[in-house]
Amino acid sequence: MRRPHKRKAEQKLASQIPVKRKRYMEVDNTKDIDLILAKGKLVQDLLGFSNEHIGRLFENAVALLAQHRFDEAILAFDLLTQFNPYISDFWVGFGLAHQANQNFVQALSAYLVAQTMDPSRLDAYSYAIECCFEMKNFDQAEAIIQEAFAYAKKHPRDEESTKILKEMHRFQKRLISEKNHTPTQITE
Repeated sequence: MRRPHKRKAEQKLASQIPVKRKRYMEVDNTKDIDLILAKGKLVQDLLGFSNEHIGRLFENAVALLAQHRFDEAILAFDLLTQFNPYISDFWVGFGLAHQANQNFVQALSAYLVAQTMDPSRLDAYSYAIECCFEMKNFDQAEAIIQEAFAYAKKHPRDEESTKILKEMHRFQKRLISEKNHTPTQITE
């Protein structure tokens, strides 16, 4: 709990900070947001980056990952996902970089976005489930397996669906094994 005299000191300090409201009122970025929404423009488009340029940035990010420069790879893939959040390769790379750095929660989030962008990607499901196993989050792993099954069953003629079904059956068996060999945690 704060003491009353500290609160007064903080208020006095805050009152001494000059606020120039007029300067901030002149900044209006709503036109940019309207342009993005109306024309489907991406940050990549607004900055004038071609697909070739983005492709080179992606290749550099993959090279950083291959060189085990994970912190730099995280930054590179993060930038790519901001330039164009609809490309699942960027999210998978972002997840791989985080996973290599033992940031499993962030990696899982990235893989889940990759699945959303392209639900036919087996690797996005597989990497996400691996993260869940690392975190001992078996309920989340099971939910991802079920989501993959649902996608594959909706697209039975798709070659990728066959691969997804086969891999998810393997993960389902592993999940049962992992659950049986992991001691249960006591919660209060």
